[in-house]
Formats: sequence, structure tokens, C-alpha cells
Amino acid sequence: MMFVAAVAALAITPPAVPAAFSAAIDEEFANIPQASFNGTYWYDRDNSRACIKSAAIAPQTPKDTIGTPGEWKNVTQFLMATGVYYGVNGLPREVAVETKFPDQFAFVPYATFSGNTELKGKNCTIWDFRPNNLTFMRYYAEVGTDIPVGLFSNVTTQTLPGQPPRELVTMTTYKDVVTGPGVDFSVFKEFNLTEINNPPACRPKNSPPVVQDMEMYIFHPSKNWNISGQDVADLVGDTFFVCADSTNTDRDHYQYISKYSISMNTNWGQYRMCNDYPPTCVGAEDFLIGREASEGLGPVQSGQCSDNTETGSWLSLPEKGECQGSDTPASGKCTWKINKRIKTIDGKCMLGRGLVDACKVDQRLPFPTASKIFYSSFDDQDGCPAINPPSGF
Repeated sequence: MMFVAAVAALAITPPAVPAAFSAAIDEEFANIPQASFNGTYWYDRDNSRACIKSAAIAPQTPKDTIGTPGEWKNVTQFLMATGVYYGVNGLPREVAVETKFPDQFAFVPYATFSGNTELKGKNCTIWDFRPNNLTFMRYYAEVGTDIPVGLFSNVTTQTLPGQPPRELVTMTTYKDVVTGPGVDFSVFKEFNLTEINNPPACRPKNSPPVVQDMEMYIFHPSKNWNISGQDVADLVGDTFFVCADSTNTDRDHYQYISKYSISMNTNWGQYRMCNDYPPTCVGAEDFLIGREASEGLGPVQSGQCSDNTETGSWLSLPEKGECQGSDTPASGKCTWKINKRIKTIDGKCMLGRGLVDACKVDQRLPFPTASKIFYSSFDDQDGCPAINPPSGF
């Protein structure tokens, strides 16, 4: 009791978060457990920058990647004065240009003392901050040093442009904290804003076009048929997407799955993550078709230029790259053109043909059983009924 009273007496003033530190972190998402991770964190308040690096085995990668770099999902996040950048197994993309260095400890000077506790074997003071009904923050500081031990947040926010706001409940704990001049900030040498704003292609961008007709699929709302500025996928890639999204289709408003033949310039650029209609996209490549392995699970540049037979490919169709009139990708004036929409079906029909159970059985890419069901669902005789688009499509 004497210890608690002494701590309470000392805890009138909020702790001073170190201006510079690094630490090993464990970050747990209570409502998205699959997003939880372990990693390393660097914080440099005076230079308005922070970085998070994490690495985890991705359970969906093909069996032949087990024990190799190909089964790892390496995530890098840079929180900088110019914006927020996020990358998986490759060059980060800008994801929040309007957010300039979101300092997650900025609330601490305004927090209220809320008691004492033990966290990760450390005696801590607790500091709470609730500016509105959508935000609650709690900081745990080690008694006597002010070194961070934990950070809890419950906020409702937009996780990616074009997606609806959602509640995020996270708990981050810090260990092996290094403060002051001993912090190694060499990780920031990896941040290259020029390259992020001008991501490389698989070949020089002025290379003669190499064009290929490819079959692509897209899961989309029933009222939205325009694929310009949207993301599409090959057979394995969209099977992966549908398997992952099969429990979220109502929230995403996806209903129909359309199959297209598309003429494409195969000098792939960096994949853009696009959401909503009209699209809001993450990534700077706005002319070349973007490409990555499903969910970026390619060991080199997210699979941008790799043979993604086993992982499948996701591709982005930038609006500025769409061919107009009689132009074709071979002209170099554009990068993609719809040859034809082959067929559109109701996603519920496909799911009802045993796809969800097949996803659970397969578990890993290339989802062979689920892919067969996906492909056969478009069969004109034994597949799902065709759905006709509204006039104009």
C-alpha cells in the first residue's frame, strides 16, 4: 500500500515519452486477430518519423515454400512527415497522404492518471485519454523511467482509402527499449520517396509493349460494372480472394463475379490497392498495369515480376492506362483494353457449389479444389446462370 501511495503521489504529471527510442513490439488486434504481429519499432519524434517492421509466416503460401523465404510475409510501415507508407515484401506504397506523421504518443501530455498495474513484469503507471466517443487511448509507463511498456487504443478509423471506417482495438507492448543517442535509425535509409512516387516496372518503362490476351475475374457489387480503376485477378488469385472474403461479402457489398478477356501490356508496374466505386487507390503507378502475387505473397517485390502460377496474381487496371476508341496496348498509348466480358454470375451461386468447404480443405495456395469449383462455375452448361449487365456494359 505504501508503494501504491508513493506512485500516486509521483504520478500527477504525465510521463515524458522518450523523444527517440527503439523496441521490440507485440501488437495484438482484439477484433482482427489474424492481423496481430511481432516486430521492431523505431520512434523519432524530433524528426517526425517512425517505422514498424514485422515478419510472419503466411499460412496460405504454397506447400513448396515451407522453409524458404517464400512463406514469409514481411511488412514495412513508414510513418513520415510526408505521409504514411505500407509495403508487403517490397517497395512501400503511400496509403495516407493526408496524415502527416501520426504521432501515436501525442495524447500522453493530455492524459489523466488512472492507477498502477504490472505489465510484462514492469511496475507501471496508467494514463488514459478519451477525447470523444470514438477514441480511447491508454499509455503504460514504467515507474521511475517513463519508458513505454504498453499502448492500448480503441479507435474507429478508416484503415485504407476507399474502405468504410471500422473499430480497431489494439494492444501494443514494448520490450528491450533503447533510448537516446544509442538508437540505431539506419532503417530510415530504406525510405526512398523518389522511388515510392516513381515505382519501377519489370522492364524499362519505354520498352516496346509485349501484349497478351488474358482471362481475368472481379468480384463486384451488383450495381457497379465499370472495371476501370479497379483490381482484377487471374483464376488462382481470385479464388484466393473469394476464399478469404467469403464471410465478408455482405459488408463489402460484393455480389457478382465477372470473367473478362483483357488485352494487356505485360510490362507490369507496381500493384495499386483500389477500393470502392468510384475507386480510391493506394500506389503511385497510374499508367502501367500493376501486378503482385495474391496478397503480396511473392518473396521479391511482392511478386510483381515473378511467375505466380502457384500464388496467383492480382492486377490493377489504372484509368489512365485504359485504351480508348481503336487504340490497343500494342500502340504504347495505353496499357489495357477489354476484349469482351465473357460471363457474369451471382457469387452466392458459386459459394453454394461447395467453394467455402473446398477453401477450408485446401487451406493453402493454389487452392486446387476451390479453383476447380471457381472455374466450373462459369461453364455455360453446368455452371451458374449468366447475369446480364445494365445497358451500356
